[in-house]
Amino acid sequence: MKIPLARIESHPHELKRIIGINYEQFLALVALAEQRHIEKQAELEKNKISPS
Repeated sequence: MKIPLARIESHPHELKRIIGINYEQFLALVALAEQRHIEKQAELEKNKISPS
């Protein structure tokens, strides 16, 4: 079984059929998810209690 991302990257024209959005929309969604992950990680780091 192929890794889903590898399949998407090797067959971007099939993405609309597979998940209902085109490749450009998929890339935008991935970028938003990455940005949100970075923000969440920064928030977690900010809220850590440092040892005294």
